[in-house]
Parts: sequence; C-alpha cells; structure tokens
Amino acid sequence: MDDSNGIFLAVGTTDEVLTKKPSKTIDLKGQFVIPGLHDAHSHLMLGAFQKLHECSLGWTSGEKETIQKLKAHCSQSTCAVSGAWLIGNFYVQANFPEGKPDRTFLDAEFPDTPVMIREHSCHHVFLNTKGLEEAGYTEEDFTAKIHGGWFVEKEGVVTGECVEAAAKKAYLAVPKSRPEVYENAMEYACKMANRFGITSVQVGGSLR
Repeated sequence: MDDSNGIFLAVGTTDEVLTKKPSKTIDLKGQFVIPGLHDAHSHLMLGAFQKLHECSLGWTSGEKETIQKLKAHCSQSTCAVSGAWLIGNFYVQANFPEGKPDRTFLDAEFPDTPVMIREHSCHHVFLNTKGLEEAGYTEEDFTAKIHGGWFVEKEGVVTGECVEAAAKKAYLAVPKSRPEVYENAMEYACKMANRFGITSVQVGGSLR
C-alpha cells in the first residue's frame, strides 16, 4: 500500500508483494484483514446518547422494573445532559397490561418530571403527562390526522404512546446539551464503530 494515499499497489503472495518494495511491512502474525466496513444507515449520536446518558431499561421491564431503573438513573450525573427530562430505552409493549403501556404509572412516580421512553424499535416513544405537556401536545394534536403517525388510546384516552410521526414534538422538546457533550458522544460512537470494523457511515435522519 502507498502510505501517502492509501492505494493498494499489489495483491498476491508475500514474495509477490515484496517485489514491489513497499515502504513499510507489518507482521500480522496470522491475523485476518478485511477492508473497513461501510454502514449505510446509522444513528451514531442517538446510539451514543442512549449508551452514555440515558437509562437502560433492558428488554423485559414492565411497570415496576421501569420505575425502579428510572429512579436509580436519576442519581447519576449523566442524567442531567437533557435538562429536566428523564429519558429511557427501551420499552416492549408486550411487557405491559394488554400490550399498552399507560402513562398513569409514570405520573404516580414522576408527576413533575417529563419522562420519555423509546420503544425497542425506536419508532415509538412513550411519555408521561408532564412530558406530553412540556412537548406542547394538545387535544387538537390527539384528534388530528397525522401523516405517518398516531397516538395510541386505551378506552378512548391517550396512553402517552406516540407512534412514528406523532413523536416529532417530543423529540424536538428535549433540551439540547452542551457542545462538549456531543463531541464526547461522537468520539465514543466512532471508537465503538471502529471496534466492529466500521470505518465509514451514512447517518440516517435523527431528531436529536
């Protein structure tokens, strides 16, 4: 390889490659080498924030476990990067009664704190009443026809679960963090990508 521009000069056996008089050789001691992978759809910043600054709920948490983990997360300094908002990942509908999480269980423990939890596919979010209020949702929003989204209801009452495009206001309402928080998160994300052989990415749309 030409170190100045990263171009492969030759491919072949060791003897064949050495005839090209490379400027530097590295003994890989039998390790396998492949070109860096390209991730065609990634959410580097979102993923880094989930790992570094948001509450991890796991895949089996129901109401009780969700409350316990959110409360424990409140005592950590990483919780404060999104202002007063408490953010968790992920919830699975099947873990809740009738497959529909209801904001009332969050309201009982966090009446004055806006809470937002992402669904395991990240296509839904679930908010408590304070979160809905802080995001600016109104009854007019709940009854309006939204292209590509809707609000889940239970017995005619909005549960707090916002599907696809209905989550836009929630994402936009979360306070922005300090520039250095984003810088550190991106550095972490790039290092994690490199660990798995990913050397370039295309970032998908993200409301973070």
